[in-house]
Amino acid sequence: MLALSVCHHSKSTCFWVSLADITSKFIGESEKLLNILFELAREEAPSIILIDEMDSLGRTRTGNESETERRIKTEFLKQMDKIRTIPERVSVFATTNMPWELDIAALRRFERKILVPMPDFKARAKILELHSGIQHRLTNQDYLDIAKITEGYSGSDLSTLVNDGLMRPIKEIGNATHFCKVPKTYLIEKGEMTETEIESDDTPSMDEIIE
Repeated sequence: MLALSVCHHSKSTCFWVSLADITSKFIGESEKLLNILFELAREEAPSIILIDEMDSLGRTRTGNESETERRIKTEFLKQMDKIRTIPERVSVFATTNMPWELDIAALRRFERKILVPMPDFKARAKILELHSGIQHRLTNQDYLDIAKITEGYSGSDLSTLVNDGLMRPIKEIGNATHFCKVPKTYLIEKGEMTETEIESDDTPSMDEIIE
């Protein structure tokens, strides 16, 4: 999201790639694809190359890696050095969840390292509020209570949590075998709906649908 924001504000062309986009089963083809990517970025300058899951491309070099992996890493380091000497504005962004797995040579070629930590208490409450939508009965205290018990959750975890909660009634309806007609007064007594919502409800009754 940070990289896309930079692309938007700098009016740059964004190339979002992963290891699967630049690898091939043919020997020498992966290096060519990587070279073509950087050449295309120079032609479309100003541009930004965003490499997703950098640890799959720039993992620490060991004696157990294959010749193909070693050649791809060497070509990537070569291209990173080359863009520093060209007049075109080409930037390379990379994301990873395992920075400790990156090779020192690859990590050194990135001038800035940004750590995006887990959301804190206030951030979790705000994320829950944004994902909950508008039509609900949650109060600010409910958001704070949920944020308190979700310490260590990421933004993606919180999004999944809210979506599961929103879809729970639909899943229960899908598993239901019988339905019964409930009077509106019963909904008011249970606190499911207020009188104002009952009056503003334009949903036709079952009798009206049959007629």
